[in-house]
Amino acid sequence: MLDMKWQGVLPFVAKLVGSDSEFIGYLVHLGIAAIIGLIFGLIYGPAQTLGVALRSGTLYGIIWWVLGPQILVPLWLGFPLPATPAAWIQNAFSASMVWSLIGHILYGVISSLLGQILQGVVGGLFLGLKERARA
Repeated sequence: MLDMKWQGVLPFVAKLVGSDSEFIGYLVHLGIAAIIGLIFGLIYGPAQTLGVALRSGTLYGIIWWVLGPQILVPLWLGFPLPATPAAWIQNAFSASMVWSLIGHILYGVISSLLGQILQGVVGGLFLGLKERARA
């Protein structure tokens, strides 16, 4: 998110809801992150191992790096998508998009790890409640 501020991307994100405000862009981005994090938790569920959780989080981050800033946001704002594979690659690996990729991968990994922690905590709470109900 800090990189988005330094690169001036937050007002661009705010345009998704008809604003130019950096603060609104920040809130929109947080809202989107919360929604796709919830979707990740619902789709993926608990991982069998830490390695599986890290790989799935990385893949989820990459998927949203492609879907979000490279496809959905430009289409939502009325911009054309790159016409050729070469143009797409040039855009995808520009300096700002590489930082975006790193941010999305970190987001996916952190979401996956946080999901594992929350599922353990919530699962433990439910298990404790079931045991108390039996007693």
